[in-house]
Amino acid sequence: LKHSQKTKGTKVVVADPCRTRLAGEMNQHVPIRPGTEPFLLLGMLSAVVHGSWWDAQYIRDYTRNSEKLLDILGPWSPIRCAEICGVEPAILSGIALKFSRSAMGLIHPGHGTFANANALQGAWAWLALHTMTANTLRPGGLFEHAGVVDIQPLLSSIPSNSAPKTRVGAHSL
Repeated sequence: LKHSQKTKGTKVVVADPCRTRLAGEMNQHVPIRPGTEPFLLLGMLSAVVHGSWWDAQYIRDYTRNSEKLLDILGPWSPIRCAEICGVEPAILSGIALKFSRSAMGLIHPGHGTFANANALQGAWAWLALHTMTANTLRPGGLFEHAGVVDIQPLLSSIPSNSAPKTRVGAHSL
């Protein structure tokens, strides 16, 4: 990671209640309240949707009903989610913008992200955020988190007939 930061300009944001050694070594530390990770993800998704920072071609070609996200995210504005997380709305929106514009964005959920009462909303926002920004197609993009919530059944239930195919085996991404 440090090599990538030096040679490729990789930017790393750590959202963690504690300023750990890792957080201190990265580009930005966002001290969120404990257990608010799902709301950080919801706020980022809301910022991407309300700011029109999504990948329009990917959404047009590979999704359905994405326009319903505005209604679903109605009560979850970036301002409200930032307040829940205990951060400035501009910080939350800035992270969302950086993620949506990155060539190789990755959100690595920590152990507590999907281990609280709002885990389902967090997992949904995590998947939707990767989808809206087309990060599922980028190197490093979405990967399965071996955490408390097993999202494999959810991922396998998503219709993928019109999804892009892998080069080897023509499997749906």
